[in-house]
Amino acid sequence: MPLFAEKFEYYLSHDADQAFLNAMNCSVIPQSLRNAVLDKYKTWQHNKGDAYWASQSAISQIDISTSKAVEEIVG
Repeated sequence: MPLFAEKFEYYLSHDADQAFLNAMNCSVIPQSLRNAVLDKYKTWQHNKGDAYWASQSAISQIDISTSKAVEEIVG
């Protein structure tokens, strides 16, 4: 998921999860591969998902705050 989220610039877990699951429902991808990827995704989500999305949220807020500060300074 981290690579997927970074590649497609997702910062919110809900949006990324929905897009990822939609991609995994594509019938072009063989069912066995989809199942393997979804199993790895569920394991990642259970073990590391919350920490990853908390980090992404913090990074996003820092980026927003930095942009606003630059606008105020530069005018």
